[in-house]
Amino acid sequence: MFLLSSIGIVFLFIVCISMPLVSFLLPVYKIKKMSTLGIKERLIVNGISMGILAYIDPMFLGMYVGFFLVIEGLYYYFKNFKNNTPIFDRIFTTAIVTTAIMGLYSYFLRDDISNSVVFLKEIYKTRLNLSNGEVNRIFDILKENYIFLLFIYSGISSYFTYYILDRKTYKSWDISYKWTILYIVGFFIQKYIKKEIYYGNNILEIGKLIYIIFGIKVIYSKLSERINLRGINKFISIVIGGMFPSITFILGAIKSFNVKVRIIRK
Repeated sequence: MFLLSSIGIVFLFIVCISMPLVSFLLPVYKIKKMSTLGIKERLIVNGISMGILAYIDPMFLGMYVGFFLVIEGLYYYFKNFKNNTPIFDRIFTTAIVTTAIMGLYSYFLRDDISNSVVFLKEIYKTRLNLSNGEVNRIFDILKENYIFLLFIYSGISSYFTYYILDRKTYKSWDISYKWTILYIVGFFIQKYIKKEIYYGNNILEIGKLIYIIFGIKVIYSKLSERINLRGINKFISIVIGGMFPSITFILGAIKSFNVKVRIIRK
């Protein structure tokens, strides 16, 4: 049983790193599959999985531990020890922690990554028929927004992990107003510390995205009060969030403070 479970984990890991948009499948599978196992059994399954991944490629082991195990571990941590923490706070805390870990991990692998970038540039030029300047510009944009892109990847995994496991409570998901501090810090760095504009831009974009995502949930909740069609409401709220990100951001930020407007008639 342990071996079969470990092989299933390794298979899902390969799928997740091959198709980043479904990276939530592994933590969801593990949390559901291993929920009935004890600590000893979980350690055995993880140990076998880590051994297989290390044998295939040591870099896989680092990503499994630093990304997927962190998402799973923080899910259990919040559920068992910080159950009062709002769901969106759990999601974005998990995303930031994994972003920091994977950012540090990629720093130590920068030589390997640089070699891969050279290889990828050649593929872009030959397969997509792009000029050298166009390819360099694409990779410059990726480099300039690297932290933000890592956060998006981590956020997708964290968000859908919670959504699949706890979607019945989605209407009650909340967020802390304290995330506005992240946005303010990013704005301050971008505005006044020119030497650190790279970090300022990335932190600012992360702060914006956090409240845009929460703003989409706010729109969804408002629509659900009038229309009892969950799928359509979800689609409409995402479309509105994509078309009007600034308004959605403001709506999410204001709602995080639990601001209520009351009209009193005399």
